Amino acid sequence: LLTAQSKLVIASGSKSFKTWLTIYMALAIAHGARFWKRDTTKTRVLYVNLELKGSTFKRRVKLLADAMGIK
Repeated sequence: LLTAQSKLVIASGSKSFKTWLTIYMALAIAHGARFWKRDTTKTRVLYVNLELKGSTFKRRVKLLADAMGIK
């Protein structure tokens, strides 16, 4: 769906799980895991979050990584 060095904008109303979606996408790409039934190419990911506290962000990453079976 996206090529290397592409940009993606995800827009929606508040409380529509955009952060969860983008963390899931970032983890999948960073580990070469499937995302929405599609293969990904493992590559480095830079995730910039300017809204969540660090502890909240880390908790969400851990929850999703555990659910995806990523260490």
